[in-house]
Amino acid sequence: MSAAVAQAESSAASTRVILKLDSAGEILPADATSWSAVRVLDGSLRIDILTGNIGGRSMSHRKAVEACANIDAIGSTDWRLWTPAEAFALVDHARFNPAVDTALFPDIKPDWYWTSSPGAEDPDGYAWIVHFHYGDVYLYHRGYNAFVRAVRSVPASQ
Repeated sequence: MSAAVAQAESSAASTRVILKLDSAGEILPADATSWSAVRVLDGSLRIDILTGNIGGRSMSHRKAVEACANIDAIGSTDWRLWTPAEAFALVDHARFNPAVDTALFPDIKPDWYWTSSPGAEDPDGYAWIVHFHYGDVYLYHRGYNAFVRAVRSVPASQ
């Protein structure tokens, strides 16, 4: 474990730490102007989020799951759709259109983004989405289109 990660982990126990990662998954300086992913360490939340909207366009839930499963980036192949809690953790209600820190996520759209969680009433027909215009969470029909962000869980050893 690198010294930067160890320091970030000790800080993460009390506050959110966000690190920029290069194409090999290595930590970049905070003032880096280009990065491939962002690592979020916030208590028990430990995820990498790829920059960019997967596929460059909105897509159905089925296609979103498939697209994430086929990603090989920053030295990892274990990409997936984020959970509602992971997506909602990025929401900044002091902002809107989009309700997220655009310095870290300059290309996130103020639009719908799929999550991995099915709707309880009709799990085959609906899944939860996060709408980044205002930072709301809704149920959405899986056949409709929404944008996609790929995440991976970060092992404690990283």
